[in-house]
Amino acid sequence: MNQQLAFAANNKANRRARRRTALVRLRDYFPQTAYWNPSIVTDAKGGATVKFVMPDTTTGWRLVARGITAHHLVGEATASIVTAQPFSVDLATPAALTEGDKASVRASVRNFTQRDANTALAFSATIAGTTRSSKLTRKVGAGKVHQEFLDVEARPGPEAAVRLDAKAGDQADAIARKVPIRPWGIPVRVGASGRASDSVTLSLVLPPGKPYATRSLAIAISASLPRHLIDAALRAPAAGGCTEQTIASGLVALCGVEMLDRLGAQPTAERARLAAVVDEAIRTLALTQRDGGWTWTFESRQARLDPFVTAYALEFLRGAERKGFAVPKKLSEPARQQARKLFAAATTHAEKAALLYGMSFWGDADFSYVHRLDRLHPQLDNQSLAYLVLTFLNLDRKERAAELAKTLVGRSSLVPLPARPGRRGRVWTTDQKSELWRSYPIEATALAVEAVQRTTPRAAELAQAIEWLLDHRRGDGWGSPRATASAVRALATYVGTTKAEPQKYTLAIALNGKTLRTLAADGMRATVRIDAPAAQLKDSNRLDLRLKGRGTFAYSATLEGVTDGVPAVKDTPPIERRYEASPLLFEGVEVRRGYSVIRGTHPTIKNPVEELPEGKTCDVQLRFHTSERQRYVVIEDYLPAGTSIVESTIRGGFDRFELGDGRATFYFSNAQGSKWLHVSYRLTGRFRGQYRALPARAYSFYNPYELAVGSAGGLGVLPKDGTPKRAYVMTPDELYHLGTKHYEKKAYAEAEPLLTKLFRSYKLQDAPFKETVKMLLYIALARKDAKAVVDYFEVLKERYPELVIPFDKIIAVGRAYRERGEHERAVMVFRAIAEGFYFQEGNVAGVLEEAGDFIAATEFLERLLADYPDLPVVQTGLYTLAQQIYAKLPKLETDERLRKRTTREELLKATRGLLTRFLALYPDNPVADEVSFTLASSYLEDESYAQAIALCTALQARYPKSPLLDSFEYIGGYGYFVTDRPAQALDLCRKVATGKYPTRDG
Repeated sequence: MNQQLAFAANNKANRRARRRTALVRLRDYFPQTAYWNPSIVTDAKGGATVKFVMPDTTTGWRLVARGITAHHLVGEATASIVTAQPFSVDLATPAALTEGDKASVRASVRNFTQRDANTALAFSATIAGTTRSSKLTRKVGAGKVHQEFLDVEARPGPEAAVRLDAKAGDQADAIARKVPIRPWGIPVRVGASGRASDSVTLSLVLPPGKPYATRSLAIAISASLPRHLIDAALRAPAAGGCTEQTIASGLVALCGVEMLDRLGAQPTAERARLAAVVDEAIRTLALTQRDGGWTWTFESRQARLDPFVTAYALEFLRGAERKGFAVPKKLSEPARQQARKLFAAATTHAEKAALLYGMSFWGDADFSYVHRLDRLHPQLDNQSLAYLVLTFLNLDRKERAAELAKTLVGRSSLVPLPARPGRRGRVWTTDQKSELWRSYPIEATALAVEAVQRTTPRAAELAQAIEWLLDHRRGDGWGSPRATASAVRALATYVGTTKAEPQKYTLAIALNGKTLRTLAADGMRATVRIDAPAAQLKDSNRLDLRLKGRGTFAYSATLEGVTDGVPAVKDTPPIERRYEASPLLFEGVEVRRGYSVIRGTHPTIKNPVEELPEGKTCDVQLRFHTSERQRYVVIEDYLPAGTSIVESTIRGGFDRFELGDGRATFYFSNAQGSKWLHVSYRLTGRFRGQYRALPARAYSFYNPYELAVGSAGGLGVLPKDGTPKRAYVMTPDELYHLGTKHYEKKAYAEAEPLLTKLFRSYKLQDAPFKETVKMLLYIALARKDAKAVVDYFEVLKERYPELVIPFDKIIAVGRAYRERGEHERAVMVFRAIAEGFYFQEGNVAGVLEEAGDFIAATEFLERLLADYPDLPVVQTGLYTLAQQIYAKLPKLETDERLRKRTTREELLKATRGLLTRFLALYPDNPVADEVSFTLASSYLEDESYAQAIALCTALQARYPKSPLLDSFEYIGGYGYFVTDRPAQALDLCRKVATGKYPTRDG
């Protein structure tokens, strides 16, 4: 708390001083961590005071203190503090720019005073010594934040230094930031390295046919090769997220420690630095071990343990242990056990050779297995053969190792050294039939050098191989971390126990005839590094190292050129990058894309993105066509500067990825056998402007110099309310699902155009077609669009006649027909409505009858018939119901349940009532004569002959042309006969027998 109060008081004093002197302190210090001290020692009372300068960021900070006592008691305390000032400015910029970018820097003015501020703003951007500035005045209200967008064009140069000054009365503030600028071109690197005891002339030539915008030359001179190797170890790249990188960095550091010890150097800061790298590699391996072994990367999503990496780890751990580093048994023992399992499962000679080599350091290499592999040595590639030689040496089988080393030497070849005309080096290549990642010669040559050096140290071929290895150093290494580790170890083995002897010479370094610097041997305790002036460099350069006196020196020269622009790729690039629109969102959920709702096939709809508004996203798709022999691949993609990657959206078959420096890097260990490698991720627009993106590139992890390069790209970032020029085209699935979601929310204005386009543009599958047309019908009803209502209704009824539409909506459909003057159609619609509902409700009676309750079913149908208008189906239903009741009469004798509910008389009464009702209501119905006949038959059923005679007499007059006329007369005759009136009976029966009557066909 005292610290916070003192801090606040100091700020207040600073503000008063600034007002008095009218000076503005430029804020340009913005670290993420304000202060870190791992070794604060308290006084006897447990107190300690630390002082540090707070960063210039106006923000809140969290302070954390953790302590431990001499008795291993631990504790922690936290506090918070805010760095702020009442009037301040800020600049939000992209993390980096690319040449040609046109960015808008977001400038903010925060006025947290109690009065409005008329603020004078001055903005400047300085690139390569050229400054462009602008001034403006803005009124910023009290307690308000005002934003301006200031343009910056990324011209050629290493960085853009942007600055914003603001002054309002006695308030003032200034802020500056530096934004790196990436060249718009492809870097190309050539170089040479070696050792010499005489003058050397190097020819450093960039590949012809390409214009270069920038060139740089880095020269390193060491007084001896051991010193050169020690500095190489000190400058080796830090371990990344790849297991092999960690092991390689540990091996290089271990070699550096051994070299220092060989030279008899006392413990120094250099040795401590290298020892810390070794310790860190051991700790990392302990944390990332899986089932005793290791995968290629720490976060590998591949289940398979890598036999090469596990063998590599065994080699490093044994070397570290022998050098006195602490290697826990719980780390080494499981690794040794897993190596045995991996060997048992190994399927290739290369895997077996690597595992036996790693196991041999621990005495675990079974000689019978080594001997078996030895019998197959003609089939081994050079790298595996070198492993076999070294394995025999580790097993103390020097004679056989020497014999195989001779075979290994016989496989080498002499090749010219490009930078040293007339000189040749010896190299061991690998059979191209082997895995491509193992075919790069640096590691194979380094292993061969070590094998030959340890078996026949005086072999004449060694010096040539050393020349080749040294010549292929580029910058601080030999390409990949593993190749660097192999080369450093091989060279360290070659140097042996040689100590640096006093040397007396001067070395003049001249570039294209002009002396850069002259060095004295007795003044070179460490490697001297020289950066050549860019003005002296050409595409083709001559570098002279002129020695005067006697001695040996080691050198390295790396020339790098960046092409002027990015060459266009004429054919389909081997690595493709596409910017595509992100899926649409509805209430934060992605809308499904695709073509599942349509029939047949359809050309793929693509939505390439050239610009997107701030805060909006687009998707990036990367695709690389790899060789079937390739295994370990790295893909790097450069991001447009005004965007940021959404880490949670990164997808692909990679093992791990890294983000930083304006690019994303993806590591693949399972590329072998894959035709295409895929990566996808999402970008968010952050800073408005127009931004370029360098081509994505892919390369082998073991040879970064062999590249596959794609095409350049770029994106424009618009203001938040900006509209991209290219409109988004929805897929059929998006039209359907998004339209449905809007419809469900009753957002008909949004749903209708989507569903209409879907309906008119595509042939839909049956289910989505029905739902789409139904939704369009209901939307048209809500909008009271009579034409649309009629159109969609007729489509539905034609294709789905069984579809039931709610009563209220079908009534509205009828009104739509009426509004369009189609009255007859309206009547048909209403009739169809009633019929549909009649059939739907009539199903209830069927359910009741199936349940065995015929009486309840009959009563329900009678009520239903009474409720509906005189539709044909209702008339038919009335007659059908009467027939069903009449048909139950014979079943009374066998159906006990029916007998309990009704009687014969009740069934006849019900039948006659329904038939009489039918005849009264529908006398002109085509089946009225059939109904009459059934009614007459019912009178015969209960011997009501008088009623039967009377009815049939009336029916003969009512239906003289009915095909049932003879039936009416017969029933009448029968009635007369039964009631003892033979004369009338005989007359009617004679008429029936001899008369002519109409038939159904007339």
